[in-house]
Amino acid sequence: MRGFEKHLAELGYQEKDYKENHVIEPKTVINKDYFLTQYMVVFKDDPDVTYYYGKNKKTGKIVQFCEKDELSVTNDGKTKYNEPHCDFGLKNRD
Repeated sequence: MRGFEKHLAELGYQEKDYKENHVIEPKTVINKDYFLTQYMVVFKDDPDVTYYYGKNKKTGKIVQFCEKDELSVTNDGKTKYNEPHCDFGLKNRD
């Protein structure tokens, strides 16, 4: 998935920054504005949070989903690698 990797590289992240990163195919229905295939990232210096990214069907843009798997978060709910704009992967599923 070159688009996901390109998006992250444009944000300044490199392969050495990741503990884990790969394409996933969720078993549940996600937001119908996005392709089912997603990209999952765990950063080495933030190993308690799993970030998910999707590709918008209309625009082709890669977007970070607001939902994350979090073992620890700050009191304000922000995580280290939050992007300024995210979309909900679990809305708009009808």
